[in-house]
Amino acid sequence: MIKKKKTIITIVGFALLDAIVIILVFFFFIRHPAYSVHVRIKPPLKIYTRQQLAAYNGDDPSKPIYIGLDGYVFDVSKSPGIYGLGGEYHKLAGTDTTSPLMEMFGAATVMRKYYAVGVLK
Repeated sequence: MIKKKKTIITIVGFALLDAIVIILVFFFFIRHPAYSVHVRIKPPLKIYTRQQLAAYNGDDPSKPIYIGLDGYVFDVSKSPGIYGLGGEYHKLAGTDTTSPLMEMFGAATVMRKYYAVGVLK
């Protein structure tokens, strides 16, 4: 009888441990940090194509600087030293940066720091 109880307790213990491991793996390895960030929106949202987005690449100082990310268009004009002409990430300006930024884990930073002004079609 005592041996049966120990076996049941051991099985339940391992099941709980497995559940905890699965939850930890999901939160730390599968879920991308960008998806846990609330997108800040500056209405009204305009719909942009990739061709339209390309016009906002920071080359023309009279236009804002936009980047596409995860289906949204973000206004990154307040950081011309980063996204503007000669900036470290100027090549990303006016493009859909979803893949490069997701790989570099910079997506969450962009979503926290800048407003979405449109939707990327």
